[in-house]
Amino acid sequence: MYCAMQAAITEGYELQSVRSSEGDKEWLQSAVDEALGGYDTIIKHLKECVSLLSDALESSKANVKEIEEIFQEVADHCEDINVACDLHKIGGFPVILSYLRSPEYHFKICALDVLVAVAQNNEYCQNVLVDLNVIPELFQLIPLQQSPADQPEDTANLAQKSMHAVSCIVRNNKKGLNTFLKAGGLRLLQWSLQSTSNKLQLRTAFFLRSLCFDMLDFVNDADMTQFFDIFIDLLKKSDSLDLIECVLDTIVYLTTQDKQFLTKCTDKKLEISEIMDRLLGNPNVRNERLEITKSCEKLKNAL
Repeated sequence: MYCAMQAAITEGYELQSVRSSEGDKEWLQSAVDEALGGYDTIIKHLKECVSLLSDALESSKANVKEIEEIFQEVADHCEDINVACDLHKIGGFPVILSYLRSPEYHFKICALDVLVAVAQNNEYCQNVLVDLNVIPELFQLIPLQQSPADQPEDTANLAQKSMHAVSCIVRNNKKGLNTFLKAGGLRLLQWSLQSTSNKLQLRTAFFLRSLCFDMLDFVNDADMTQFFDIFIDLLKKSDSLDLIECVLDTIVYLTTQDKQFLTKCTDKKLEISEIMDRLLGNPNVRNERLEITKSCEKLKNAL
């Protein structure tokens, strides 16, 4: 990084007119050195955080609040893609994953927040996490066998955060998508959309929509008609307008991409037109949710 910035300074001033003073060049050089020094300070602090977290794993007197604060600092720093990559290079990922595997709920949540930060739009970290087989581990935090109605609040929160982490690893990453599908990702999406946890439903709906919109291989390879009945059930029963908007958006998109899905929509037994009319007659939709109104009208026209 330093060499690239140094070259930019030199080449930039060679191309500029003679009016550029040597003082300007010195000022820019100083600013670059300060920025790079600041980055080195961040990485040094990151190493200290990883060391503290590693030591706390072996301590029987770990302070949960202090650990949460350290994790928050790490997550904040890792919003920078370069810092996230360096967290892996300094050996931070195994420590984070150790907390993910901890029986302590709060530690799992902290680890998930960092995984979301490092994987978000970061192909390098996404690939590393896929190679570390993290996706199947995250699946285990979204229980498929337990009845949704019996889930305590902590379990539901852990599930939706895990779904968020999965989505960040898989989104716009073909390697991640292949691993996700092989691990049973479609079944996971179906179950999660039918959960009694609105947060998990919404997180899953956003994830599924992004897969459809941003990854053509997903729509081509997955049989999206298997989600149709689930979508219709959500439109009929959900009170969440955010969820309804997301599901409708996905349905409208799929009718333009998947002939089988469009054929499903035209089945009069499913009463889709009636569902659209009911939504359009909802004063909250009519007055506040223009996107839902547009999607309803588009779907009715498509039928």
